[in-house]
Amino acid sequence: MYSYLRDTTLGFGMLGLHIFKRRGVDPRHIGFSTFLLIPLLMQSLIHYEDRYFLVLLPIYSIITIWPVLFMPSVNNNSFVAPTRTALRSASVALFLIAFLWGSFKTVESTKEFLTSEPVYLIKASKALQDLVHPGERILARKPHLSFLRELQFTLFPEVPSLDDLLNFVRSIDVKYILYSEMEAEYRPQFRFLLNPDNVPAGLIPIYFDKDSHLVIYKVQLNRFESPPSTLSDK
Repeated sequence: MYSYLRDTTLGFGMLGLHIFKRRGVDPRHIGFSTFLLIPLLMQSLIHYEDRYFLVLLPIYSIITIWPVLFMPSVNNNSFVAPTRTALRSASVALFLIAFLWGSFKTVESTKEFLTSEPVYLIKASKALQDLVHPGERILARKPHLSFLRELQFTLFPEVPSLDDLLNFVRSIDVKYILYSEMEAEYRPQFRFLLNPDNVPAGLIPIYFDKDSHLVIYKVQLNRFESPPSTLSDK
């Protein structure tokens, strides 16, 4: 979807800039556009994703729409009448095609995005109702579950070993660790946490969903603490 928006905007933008140049360039327009672009260009030096530039689309859509808005006002001496008519019709047709195709792709990509959301966390939230308490701290990659259960969220740190992880969570009083495929993608050094049957020392599994590969551990404060009898295995 992002590549479609990029290519469509680029195509209309090039034609729009050509007309923009023919009509005369207002330095204020260039300055305003440059002012908006500079912060995002600096951000891209640190981390780049296509979605960061979606915020610019409403601004630069002004340029992309110019072929449709100003093609009828092209100087009469620039093209013969049949050519002017063809250009007007072509610009409107291309705009409509891009708009309709974009609408279709938007619906399609939105459905794909929604189906990829971690809805399995809703089940996990219900299962944890009697096991966790509001205000306790949980470690995860994203704050979905902490929102559902009114927990305090802590971002899963980039540490090399389990000992370092346990030292970190105990130092800030983290009670629970959520580990799923998302955490495994970004913190692969802890992929063994996906298997609650091989529990490392210091952690107690309190929730397990084998369908979504989600495990929630309670951080063990002492070696005499044992797993609760309510461990969920979906």
